[in-house]
Amino acid sequence: MKKVRLFLSIVIILLFSIQNMHSEETEKSVFIQHKLLKKKLVGIKAKHVADVCKSQARFPMIAEAGLNYRFAEGYGEESETLQETPAVEDPKPIHQVFPVYPYELRQKGVWGEVKLRLLIDKNGDVKGVDVVKSLHPYLDYAATMAFLQWKFEPIQRKGKPVPVTSVFTFDFSPEKYALIDRSVETEERIRRERIFAAQDELRGILNKCAEYSRKLDGSALDFVCEESIRETHQYLDPVEKPQIVTTKKEARGRNWDGTAWYYAVFSKYRAKYTIRSERNRYLCDYQLIKSGDRIEERRIILKENPKKTSLHKKRLEERRFAVLRPIFAAVMLLGRDSQGMFDYAIIDEDRISGKKAYVIEAVPRYRNIGSIEKARIWVNKQNFQILKIVINGVPLEGYDDVWQDATMLAIKPESIITHIYKLERNGVMFPDRSSIFIEYPAVSPRELIVKVKINMSYDKYKFFTVETEHGIIKKRSEDL
Repeated sequence: MKKVRLFLSIVIILLFSIQNMHSEETEKSVFIQHKLLKKKLVGIKAKHVADVCKSQARFPMIAEAGLNYRFAEGYGEESETLQETPAVEDPKPIHQVFPVYPYELRQKGVWGEVKLRLLIDKNGDVKGVDVVKSLHPYLDYAATMAFLQWKFEPIQRKGKPVPVTSVFTFDFSPEKYALIDRSVETEERIRRERIFAAQDELRGILNKCAEYSRKLDGSALDFVCEESIRETHQYLDPVEKPQIVTTKKEARGRNWDGTAWYYAVFSKYRAKYTIRSERNRYLCDYQLIKSGDRIEERRIILKENPKKTSLHKKRLEERRFAVLRPIFAAVMLLGRDSQGMFDYAIIDEDRISGKKAYVIEAVPRYRNIGSIEKARIWVNKQNFQILKIVINGVPLEGYDDVWQDATMLAIKPESIITHIYKLERNGVMFPDRSSIFIEYPAVSPRELIVKVKINMSYDKYKFFTVETEHGIIKKRSEDL
């Protein structure tokens, strides 16, 4: 009996030992499988990162922009950080905005192609534009700002939308734009007729202004005056290529009442540059001669910063001053031919230099009327002469560096040009002061750039000729 009990005890001990050994082997097997799985996942990530590096090496612009792709740790989901890759197929636009193509540049024979590289996110929105082939500073800017408003059908890779880069070529063709303009003009003509029928007072004012502009445009002028110029100009020198910095800043939480809130910022544009400031002061002998359509002007520097110049005549031939021509601003805005390009409205009544005036607002009917965004004109209520003009918009010529900066930073420069007229001769108003002020909106917090500030004043007029259909003033050169 004792032997039987001993035998059973041994069997029970052996069975318990075998069970423990099996449990340890199972745990060890699970641990080994977990390590293998972890190693496999790490290998997949390493290979993926290597592929990304190869892609960025092939497309250095993307690598410089700091755009890359990664998995979110712990969840196996894609992060919101972008990796742009070249599009295998051409993205299909679903919303287009055509660039502005001013009549002034068409008449000067400026036409051709602008080539752009677009950064398109996985939603089809254009996040950045890089000018690959330039045409004209303003047209580069116009194309950049237009394509930033385009939207495309998302490009699919393995069933998922992905960000891509694509190169687009846009053709600034006068013939194609002429067809667009004609269709727009037909619709606008019907709308204008309705507006003009209800604005008898405004129509009468515009007719009088057109007469004044015709008299000014047809006049013969020959005069000199003393012109004082004060200028501050900021030049932006890029340190490195502009970057599309795509970052994800997000936070989640709940309000005191239990409602959820969420905040996210996914992308921004950044450019590094240094600012070089230049200040100039000039005192010039300014002369303007107009005979028919021929206009000649010259600036002879009398003093510069603020020293007197040498005896030989030194001319100031800066386009940024020459393009302003305040005496002819009224013809550009109120001439009979120009009135078909603007919508007008009486927005106020004011007093300028003791004279009562209508304040007329002019807004372009089409986007291709130079760079004028809008203008306000103070018209003398008694004789319909022009007392003051304020124009919003950067001139197309003479300010190439402004358009180049705007293209680099993908911003819209703000500009105000002001002309004030006081001196009258034979029904023609001559400028007393002119100014132009250009600033860039904040590219980053607390950063507002005053690009250009120019103040010009006119004094000591001497007239050789002021000839209009109503009379003529002539003085001999000895009077100077």
